[in-house]
Amino acid sequence: MILMYHNIGESPGFNTVSIAHFQAQMAQLKRMNRAVISMDAYVTHVQRGTLTSNMTAITFDDAYRSFQEHALPILEAHDFPAIVFVPTSFVGKASTWDSISFPIMDWSDLQGISRHTCVLVGAHGISHKRMRQCSDAEITDKVVGAKEILEQQLGLPIHHFSYPYGQLRDFDQRCKRAVAQAGYASACSTLWGLSNRKSDLYALHRLEIEPTDDLAAFEGKISRRLHPRYFRQHAKNLLFCMGIRRSS
Repeated sequence: MILMYHNIGESPGFNTVSIAHFQAQMAQLKRMNRAVISMDAYVTHVQRGTLTSNMTAITFDDAYRSFQEHALPILEAHDFPAIVFVPTSFVGKASTWDSISFPIMDWSDLQGISRHTCVLVGAHGISHKRMRQCSDAEITDKVVGAKEILEQQLGLPIHHFSYPYGQLRDFDQRCKRAVAQAGYASACSTLWGLSNRKSDLYALHRLEIEPTDDLAAFEGKISRRLHPRYFRQHAKNLLFCMGIRRSS
């Protein structure tokens, strides 16, 4: 499974898991003997068909400064790897796409975290826009441009992508094709799911960990294949696909 986080803060709130909850969640993974592996290793297992239900990857969308301040020390204490997905136009600025704005790491911060052996950096597009609404040329610019910018600034290869927003209404086959052609090994969606197959490599399923998830809720999410959140999301995506078919 792939866990998805955004912001980590002193107290829970919009898109923010509290430090205390995050610490407890990481400790719970350790107690459950979960094999927390890097995104590189996770994707390799998906490609080879050797992924097991015990293997877990940890992802952070948006590259908020709180990753460096709060999440990284906890991850290192547990010897857990993670990947941070960066929207390149907002490096050193703050998010503008939600009702609450959070500071985003600058290039010095990103260079610093990338030197940690437990941290990978991935691309989250350039402008954090829904890619399905873009032209083919714009999609290519976003996936290729984000990769080039990150590799130039960090001096490291960038292998993984995360679609902004990440639901079916936000990306399509054109986006998946562009990501693959740009040389990425994988792309993460926000589609709910505990497991992934080779056919999912450019739309990997993740489990969003939310501000209200106490330890019991967290354990339920990572253990229940048919979680209520899955059914709510599936219904939304079904309605979206029906609307696409009616309009075509």
